Amino acid sequence: MTTFLAMTLVTMAQLSIVKAYVVPTGSMAPTILGFHKDVTCPQCKSRLSINASMEMDSPFRVPEKITGCTCTNCRFPIDFAKEKMTPRPLGGDRILAVAASPKSVQRGDVMVHRHPPSWFREKREELNYVSRVLGLPGETLAIHAGRIYSSTDLKHKDGKVKPEELWQHPHMHVDDDEAIRRFQQGKFQIVRKSPAMLLAMRRIVYDHDFPAYRPDLAPRWAGAKNTAWRRDEPHGFQYDGKGAGVDWLSYRHLLRPNGIGKARPHLIMDDLAYNTYTTANRRFDQEPNWVGDLLLQCQVSVSKPEGELWLDLARGSDRFQARCKLDSGRCTLYRLSKNGKPKKLASIMKTALNKVGTFLIRFANCDDRLTLWIDDQLPFGDGVPYDASPQNGPTLDDLDPVRIGSDKARIRVHQLQLWRNIYYTQRGGSPDVDRVDGADPKTWDPLRKPPTTTFYVQPGHYFFLSDNPPWSSDSRDWGVVPAGLLAGKVVLRYFPFERTGSIR
Repeated sequence: MTTFLAMTLVTMAQLSIVKAYVVPTGSMAPTILGFHKDVTCPQCKSRLSINASMEMDSPFRVPEKITGCTCTNCRFPIDFAKEKMTPRPLGGDRILAVAASPKSVQRGDVMVHRHPPSWFREKREELNYVSRVLGLPGETLAIHAGRIYSSTDLKHKDGKVKPEELWQHPHMHVDDDEAIRRFQQGKFQIVRKSPAMLLAMRRIVYDHDFPAYRPDLAPRWAGAKNTAWRRDEPHGFQYDGKGAGVDWLSYRHLLRPNGIGKARPHLIMDDLAYNTYTTANRRFDQEPNWVGDLLLQCQVSVSKPEGELWLDLARGSDRFQARCKLDSGRCTLYRLSKNGKPKKLASIMKTALNKVGTFLIRFANCDDRLTLWIDDQLPFGDGVPYDASPQNGPTLDDLDPVRIGSDKARIRVHQLQLWRNIYYTQRGGSPDVDRVDGADPKTWDPLRKPPTTTFYVQPGHYFFLSDNPPWSSDSRDWGVVPAGLLAGKVVLRYFPFERTGSIR
């Protein structure tokens, strides 16, 4: 999106063809940033944005000075004073929204809307909010283990209640026994994101171009003891194709507890640098929600079209693989369950991976569906869905969650990035489970028993969730939004210019 086009749209906004808004809070971060500060980590040199809304004057809190944060990429605790850093506060993103009729609203749309009538926050009814539509009129939503589920099989129990009163929180049926029973019976269907939306809403876990490596720490990406994988500068790896069988290059999420002691493999949790700011009086740190939905992205250079490239993602009791033959381009997706044979989920006879060249590869296991990208192509379309595992929660395999395998393939791998899916918490401001030690399997039992909350969406209403659910207020707290309070669909960020672009 060019600056000229952005300015043209701003002019249209001034003519009331579209409307312009400023986002003050971090409820939609990192999709849309509110009042924030940009920081470069002194350890790994990655750039991150942190919430600075605490420094704003507000009728709901006393302003506090932001004094530090934690880098998501390397988990280095950044003390601004100690590092002699003075990041300046930046205003919220400027966005444009177009008018949208209720009939045109679709799940996933980012909307500007008013706060619904409230008996406990009357002042907020006059404010504009920006949230994402997740629930449509007449359906029941469930939030479970960070995912969204939907059912149209339930009807609300308030037939005698006047329609104009159905927005009220007592009629939302949070933790309704009948709805939860039907969820356990499989009456709810998982709400899956399209590939484009998945890429727009993913969260970075680790970017190997900014390595979290110091002499006292082991590297996160490494081969086995006798591996034929070799480092390929500046931050990649190469394989000469001379090994026997599949040789794995593995990722381990190595963290040091409280920044001290020996680094240990750790579960991938609901971390977001934006939410880790510190003040003089308190510290906002990571949430203990385990995220098993992962996306691997890397650049693969094939020097000779022979052998096989394997991509492997773990989730709980299963591992999922994409096995690509580099001579023919054939690719097959497998599910490997414990104590069972590999189950073939899908296969395609030919992909672009059948020649010498460099390819951008993405392999995702999100929302119980496998999606593969080869450059801009989707060989399996939106992806291959599979039945959910009957076992909830992580296993020891989740300490070795991502692998790249070569079976006699002569390849180079660069620009390694690991991403995770968004995790929807039951409530804003609190985790789903009690604190756990992500490096100690003995403490993981609460992660295997995540709560389930259901919400009924009344006709003529919409259920909104933010893109920063651990630290946001949305329909989980104040209920559904009547169609009459929708102000428009967000289509573009026009400022700052370096972040100008469409909003998905």
